[in-house]
Amino acid sequence: MSSIKDYLRKTNFKPRLSADPVDHLKFIVVIPCHDEPDLEATLQSLELAARPYHGAVEIIVVINDAIHQQPEVIIRNKQTVEYLETRKNEVPVHFIYETGILSKKAGVGYARKIGMDEGIYRFDLMGTTDGILCSMDADTIVEANYFTAIAEAYAQNNRSCKTIYFEHDLALTIGSAHLQAITHYELHLRYYINALRFAGFPHAYQTLGSAFCVQANAYAALGGMPQRQAGEDFYFIHKFSINDQVSEINSTTVKPSSRRSHRVPFGTGRAVEQALSHKSELTLTYPLKAFEDLKRLLSELPSMYQDEYWSPRSLNESTQAFLTSIEFDRILKELKSNTSIFKSFVKRFFQNIDAFMMMKYVHFLRDNYYGTDDLVKASERLLNLLKNPSFNDFDPLIILDEYRRLDRGDGL
Repeated sequence: MSSIKDYLRKTNFKPRLSADPVDHLKFIVVIPCHDEPDLEATLQSLELAARPYHGAVEIIVVINDAIHQQPEVIIRNKQTVEYLETRKNEVPVHFIYETGILSKKAGVGYARKIGMDEGIYRFDLMGTTDGILCSMDADTIVEANYFTAIAEAYAQNNRSCKTIYFEHDLALTIGSAHLQAITHYELHLRYYINALRFAGFPHAYQTLGSAFCVQANAYAALGGMPQRQAGEDFYFIHKFSINDQVSEINSTTVKPSSRRSHRVPFGTGRAVEQALSHKSELTLTYPLKAFEDLKRLLSELPSMYQDEYWSPRSLNESTQAFLTSIEFDRILKELKSNTSIFKSFVKRFFQNIDAFMMMKYVHFLRDNYYGTDDLVKASERLLNLLKNPSFNDFDPLIILDEYRRLDRGDGL
């Protein structure tokens, strides 16, 4: 039995769409949609994107609302249904309207799971087990080479999950406060991932729900999309990263909306909303000293493996305290007893000391030792450490542009 059939059987999947899949189906774009005014721009950008030969596209929009949803949201969702029923589509656009969802399940994660499960079922009908599920949001724009860049990336390497380079469209911000908020938010995202890479963490990837894709068989094999109200993208991509099944696509750009929003517990829209409402401060970030300490810890991996009596006493007090808090001596003992070569030890190490643990470590050092750093100053110092010792500019827009170039692979 294929991984897709096995997954669908275990989850008791029941298809919601009746239309047959198109011939040569290669891409299915899944778009959760909740109280969404900007869907048309997203659909148009997908329809205008070039498609590779024998690379047909379908789009599945999952309109969703909860059991105790505000009446005005339900009205707008029904308007979206009516709009999709009459829209003239350049590629097949299907929709699923999931209404009255229990509050504990309702959210973007559940909607994304509904669409992706439907997608792998459709791929299975066509016998296309390596079909590509593209995860999008309903307020996101793609470039004209979106599908061709994804196809080329899979031709170049066989890692089943790929994150896609993104940039918020700063030109669409409204006023200087909005521009500052989205600039600081994106800079924080890029600073954090690049600080992890500076420290030597091998699984540092951006995890935006609007900017990743995955092959259908791999999606099924690793248990599908988590049912979470938000943050499902982080948890999902993490499952692939610890198995060395993530790579990046930097040859195209996805453009998530920079608007403010209250619809999800966290993410771009909520961060901007909180900043503009003066409920959070986007000018602060994780302390760079925490990542310098992490770099020192990870440099000890060879000694951890080789030295029977390895001890963290040479590390900073902050790191020693964190290792004690997670009972690292027990973790290390188990790792060494279950690996016979250094390469296997390192792989198992990062399966235990993973992206969740990295976040926990940085929070621990921030809360108990170093406090927060000024985002702009920390980002500038990290650029000095990464690539350019002479970089000296404290304009957040210029610093963000440098990080974008770095993340695209353009250098500094």
